[in-house]
This record gives sequence, C-alpha cells and structure tokens, in this order.
Amino acid sequence: MKQAEFTGKSNRLFAAIVPDRTFLESVSPLLASLKHRNWPGRVRWTPLENLHLTVRFLGDTDHERFLRFRDALRASSATWKELDLVLSHPVFLPKASKARVIALGFRPSPELSSLAASVEQAAVSCGFEPEKRPFMAHMTLGRCDVLDLRDFQTVTDLEGPSFSVRSMELVKSSLTKTGTVYGVLETLKLMPGQ
Repeated sequence: MKQAEFTGKSNRLFAAIVPDRTFLESVSPLLASLKHRNWPGRVRWTPLENLHLTVRFLGDTDHERFLRFRDALRASSATWKELDLVLSHPVFLPKASKARVIALGFRPSPELSSLAASVEQAAVSCGFEPEKRPFMAHMTLGRCDVLDLRDFQTVTDLEGPSFSVRSMELVKSSLTKTGTVYGVLETLKLMPGQ
C-alpha cells in the first residue's frame, strides 16, 4: 500500500496488518485457484495488493479524532510485540450458510489478540463505539451476495504460509469508480520479541 495523507473533513479509516510482498507472492497461486472455482454466485475478489488483516475498523473519522487515535496508538505501541501469523483455514462470514465474505483465517495468536485488545482500548478511549463482535483474525479475499457455502469445498489444507508482523498500519480507504484504494497514513512499529 502506498503512503497517503488525511484529506478533507473526514476519512474512512481502519487499523490493519499489511502482509509483506513475500507472503503475497506465496498465496498468489492459491488465490488464482480460488478465483477459478465454480462458485455458486458472483464473487468480487480483492486485488492482491489490497489484502490485509483488519485489526479495527473505524469508519468515517474526522481529523481531530484521527489525531487522538493516532496518538493513543503511538502511546500503546511500546507494549506491542512482533509476531508471526500462519494461515490455517477458509472462513465464510458471517456464517457458511449465509456467506457474504470469503476469507482466510489464521492460527490463534495470543500476541495478535493482545494487539487487537490494545487497539480496541485506544479506539474506545477516543470516543469510538466499542466493537460488538469479538476479534477474529482473517484476510478478506472476496465479497459476494449472500451464498450458501456449507457444502462448498474450497481448500482442504491451508496450513501455512506464514508471515512476520513487524508493524501495524493506520489505513485510509477511498471508494473510487474503479474500486477501493487504500493508503497508509501511519506505520506503527512492533517491538522485537524476546
């Protein structure tokens, strides 16, 4: 994702982990094979360069709240540890019988759960509504109209690949005629593990 600046009165924001180029290249064949499967409806696939793991969606955010949230994240970032994430399973959200999202899930990570809890605390302290759903690490591959995917076999073994997380990004999302464009407003480094 390219660097961006906050523009206008408000921007659509989220905190995310952006995988490195090596990980994206390693999952590219998997994504290509998924796109060519016989899905029971139309799927709008996420471009490879837009893949990310959303830690916290914020939505439309004015500049003042963006600055408060950014500063809260900066203050919290000293406690965040670098971590490794490993792909583990396909995910259909909100559930397989009424899927609107096709995603890849990750093996549970206490470090990622801790990071997500810290980001949630920062968001709430800045006046964002508390997230109603529990955090579930996933990378959205595509969106669709409601599909029943209970019997749909996509991938039987997704163990790996993995990638090392060394930073978290505060990302701006802009809707354009040609699709969604993401831009990084701030990169927050994670501390080396022990």
